[in-house]
Amino acid sequence: SGCGLTCAAMAWEYLSGDTWTPVQMLNAVGNSCVQAGQNYMPGFCAWMAEQDPALDYTVIYEDRDRALRELSDGRLVFGEMQGRLVDDGREYGGHIVLLTEVEGGEVTIHDPCVPYAEVVPEPRFHKVDWGYFISIGRSQ
Repeated sequence: SGCGLTCAAMAWEYLSGDTWTPVQMLNAVGNSCVQAGQNYMPGFCAWMAEQDPALDYTVIYEDRDRALRELSDGRLVFGEMQGRLVDDGREYGGHIVLLTEVEGGEVTIHDPCVPYAEVVPEPRFHKVDWGYFISIGRSQ
């Protein structure tokens, strides 16, 4: 269940402006963000919002177009997916990634198992087997 933890650390580093590692995130939240051995992304979002009241987060949703709108609004989006993110990439049975940007018809996705950001065209984004999304960002 380290993928969600790592994505939460990446998101918190971006949102807080502080250097933040998965180990620091684990020390901060303990097992409170794991349910039945799986990452519980609403728990990570709630922890972040407790640390910074200017942050808010959504409920879990499944709408891919909404995820792209949230990115366009400058929010970060956690995505749960299965299968492959890119055609020649790793195959996952269940995985959390962090979506950070949509621009020019391309979506920037940080996969904690890949050392660089994946930039995928929107048509490929829509082909990914997404389970759910949850967004976090500054209240507007």
